[in-house]
Amino acid sequence: MSLGAGPAGGPKETLVWAVRCACDGTIISGDSTGTVRFWDGQTYGMIQRIKGHVADVLDLAVSADGKSAISGGMDRRTTFYRRKEIGKKGEKCRWKEIMHQRLHKHDVKALAAYETNSMSILVSGVSLDTKPIITPIQQFGKEYHRTLSPLPQQPQVLSVPGKRLMVSWWDREISIWRISKSHDFFGTFEDDMDPEKQRKIKLLSKIELQNEESLTSVDVSLDGRLIVVATSLHIKMFRLRFHDKSTLKVGKFDLPSKVSRFGAKIVKFSPDKRWLLTVRADNTVELHRMIELEEPRRATKVLEKGVILKRLKRIQIAAESLHGDLDSYRQSISRIDFSADSRMLAVADLNGYVDTWVLEGHEDLTQQDMLTNGAATSDSSDSEESDSDEEQHPLVIFGQHWIRNPAASLIPKLDSTPVLFSFRPSQTSSEALGNDQVAVHATRQTPHPHSHALPQGENRLFVLTSEHHMYEFEVLGGRFTDWSRKNPATKLPAKFRILEDRAMGLIWDITKLKERVWLYGSSWLWMFDLSQDLSDNSIDENQPSQQKGSKPKVRSKKRKRNAEEIPHQTTAYHPLKSNTGAGDQIPDSKLSSGLGRVVRKIEGSDTARSRWLELGQERVPTSDDDEQGEIKRTALVELQREGDEETAGEEAAGLNGKHDSDGERATSHPRCWSTFKYRPILGIVPLGGDLDDDQDPEVALIERPLDDVELPARFYGDQEWDEAK
Repeated sequence: MSLGAGPAGGPKETLVWAVRCACDGTIISGDSTGTVRFWDGQTYGMIQRIKGHVADVLDLAVSADGKSAISGGMDRRTTFYRRKEIGKKGEKCRWKEIMHQRLHKHDVKALAAYETNSMSILVSGVSLDTKPIITPIQQFGKEYHRTLSPLPQQPQVLSVPGKRLMVSWWDREISIWRISKSHDFFGTFEDDMDPEKQRKIKLLSKIELQNEESLTSVDVSLDGRLIVVATSLHIKMFRLRFHDKSTLKVGKFDLPSKVSRFGAKIVKFSPDKRWLLTVRADNTVELHRMIELEEPRRATKVLEKGVILKRLKRIQIAAESLHGDLDSYRQSISRIDFSADSRMLAVADLNGYVDTWVLEGHEDLTQQDMLTNGAATSDSSDSEESDSDEEQHPLVIFGQHWIRNPAASLIPKLDSTPVLFSFRPSQTSSEALGNDQVAVHATRQTPHPHSHALPQGENRLFVLTSEHHMYEFEVLGGRFTDWSRKNPATKLPAKFRILEDRAMGLIWDITKLKERVWLYGSSWLWMFDLSQDLSDNSIDENQPSQQKGSKPKVRSKKRKRNAEEIPHQTTAYHPLKSNTGAGDQIPDSKLSSGLGRVVRKIEGSDTARSRWLELGQERVPTSDDDEQGEIKRTALVELQREGDEETAGEEAAGLNGKHDSDGERATSHPRCWSTFKYRPILGIVPLGGDLDDDQDPEVALIERPLDDVELPARFYGDQEWDEAK
């Protein structure tokens, strides 16, 4: 297999950077001349070559049926090729370049194709701009491409609201910042103030780990005195000491070797800083008690003896058994959270199962023998004997012990993986809940008595899944809350349900007796008022409200044959079919440029011999007796209305007030609100927002655009109009 001589005026040697094989045995190669070559898999002779790039071809991908090939190169092009049979079926074929696009801002170094019955996508990546792009294969040119966010799915920022601190981390480095109050951002500083103190955001300290492993989890206590970090091999804790608002000293905190030596994928402090939670790589959930020592400097100690919490044993259903070796991965714990009073703990795995535990009893610091029946934690197996022994002889620490929530088995399996997982914050302090502790006395049979009182604080758990379905559970009751039962996923706004970017985090707003939750992803921000029911999905809030006394418009159920009479035409209510995994379908009005439904074929140099060819459309049958089929509708197209039907005032979706069934304004409090002007969002953290404060909560929104990141020089060809000056 010879490539022949190099190009005239270029290097004599041609370098092959990528080789792929199609399912029919065709060998495809890409080289340094920008040429894609097709070889016969039996004779190893070159069938055809296409100059698809003006610079090196760096990678190739082939579709599952072997009829499409894609190349990516140094010229930032992603080029698509299609195979067309000539003559009798299977006798001869030719490859043609269909189209090329410059989707990336730098060299396209990696391509990967993935195709199933419902998906047909290409993922292209660049190591420099770090933005993977998903492009349709079978529907190339008919569907939009989709750019994934380069930011991590879980926000790597935390805050200490009481001290206006923000903690961010990346790789092995942790940064601690202080953010000035909001009124300082409006230039209220005095002229003679020190310029150093006028800085709005100030870096107080940096912590860099000497290990070779990257950070897996970071958490900071609510009082801002301790910070715990975890890698796959170690857990470390640091002490933070503030001398004034501008000086922070970081000190080492000695953890017991049993806690620090195994590493963890998740670490978390309880809100009252009495428990340290670790989730190991094998999904073992372990809690360690933290106590304040009576010393001049309020030293904190972590007890070496830990409490291992066991999850429910669940029967594997037939659908889950199909995952095979991935079943253990799908049982990985991905989300955890403590309740506001630190007496309830909930975890969720990728399968959608939720496990909960409660802290039974009341704290009694007079008990000197803190650890009893410690053998219950020595074995982490899931045997029935170990479970029963743990229930009969729990590990009691200062009169309290963790038990499985009595209603844990009643919480149903979620429809998909949870991405947001949070207890509602309590609107009253823990002291205001009352202290109805009942004294327990030691006897001969029970030398270490302890109470069995269950927590009485806020126990509502909010969950958002990857399918953008909202659920709220009463953990102690093992049931949905009233709000969750009245507001199923079908009542959520359609604009929210069709979001492609997954949720990253949430912020609660419970000041002034509000019950608002703010959800955000990398490119969107939504607010929902959980004190109000969502609107009926049958009434689109983006449409003008019905006038009082007028009959609502009912859409005819009769099938329209317009799409059958003109197959290549579609309307807003009749798209061709749902997307194949990348972006949404491109409307006909935007297909006039580039690859459209109708293309012009010119043979030779004579344009008079050209002819128009109509690209085939696939119709989705809705029933067995409907041979023609009805074009399938998608949720996105339902939002696409005619221009004369849209009004700018209603698009705020209740921002200025919601409407009742008669179209009149019922209240000034919006049920939901959204914006898309912030992107890409790295995270949102609360600052201040005390319950006793009448002011609205304050948050810091962190954006991380990559446009200002300096990249190496890129290749510019002859047809570059955006060449840097």
